[in-house]
Amino acid sequence: MGTYLSTPKTDKQSDDGENERVRYGLSSMHGWRATMEASHAAVPDLDSTTSFYSLYDILIIGPHSDFAGPTSGCTTCVAIMRNDQLIVANAGDSRCVISRNCSLFC
Repeated sequence: MGTYLSTPKTDKQSDDGENERVRYGLSSMHGWRATMEASHAAVPDLDSTTSFYSLYDILIIGPHSDFAGPTSGCTTCVAIMRNDQLIVANAGDSRCVISRNCSLFC
């Protein structure tokens, strides 16, 4: 089931930003796999009223990296904020956590 390291790489890559509408933070960690398989996009100013955020986690099982067939998969979570509307979608086992004023927002 893919190549694993004997110990996980626990260094984190973090970023944050804000504009007049939103403040965001993100972090990623390499983990147990031999290659980093996650990526993200944070575009707080897609246009004057829209922000776009996404996480992509690609799973490759086996020696090939063509992202096709039964030995690969992907999970993603996407959030689009336009004016006062928030749209969140996910595929696979990724989830989105939303907070307001540093508290979980449900």
